[in-house]
Amino acid sequence: MPLVLISDEIRLLNKSVMATGGLESTKYIVSEGEKTITRVLPETDVDIFKGRFNMSKGAIKIYNNAQEMVEIESGKISTKMVLKYDGNDSLYTISVIGDLDKDGIMGEIELNHLIKNVVGVSEVELDQIEQKSADINGDGDINQIDITKLIRWIVYGELEIPEAQTSQAPVIKVIE
Repeated sequence: MPLVLISDEIRLLNKSVMATGGLESTKYIVSEGEKTITRVLPETDVDIFKGRFNMSKGAIKIYNNAQEMVEIESGKISTKMVLKYDGNDSLYTISVIGDLDKDGIMGEIELNHLIKNVVGVSEVELDQIEQKSADINGDGDINQIDITKLIRWIVYGELEIPEAQTSQAPVIKVIE
C-alpha cells in the first residue's frame, strides 16, 4: 500500500476546491456551508476587499444586499452586502467586524446595540450574520470583551483582533 503524506492530501484537497470553483481568501473566513464571508475589517474599501480573494475561474461582484442586488463598485464594504462569485455561481453574505447598522464602520450605534444584546434587552435581537459581526474578537461569544474592544476602537482607534488563520499542512516524516 503506497504511503500518502497528509500534506499531499491537503494540497490535493485545496486543488480540488479550486478546480470545482471554490472561493478562497487568506484574509477572510469563507464558509462554503453557510455561504458567508466573515472577519472583514471595518472601513474596508470595495476594491481592496475584492483583491483579497484567490479565484480559479470567474469574477466577483459586490451587491448592496440579496434582495435588491444593486452592484456596488466603490465605497466601503458593509455587513449584509453580498458577494457573487461567477466561478461557482454562489452568493455569499458579508460580515464586517462590529458593523451592526450596515454602514461599514463601528461606532456608537453598534456600541448601543452590543450593550443591549449582552445585558439581554429583548428589543435587540441579532440575526446570524449580525451575531458574527458583533463577535468582535472572534471567540464565538458576544460578551463584555467585545464591548471593551468596541469602546477601545471608538475612543482610541485601536482594534486588536486575531487575524483569520490559514491552516498549515502538518509535516509527517516516516522513520524506519
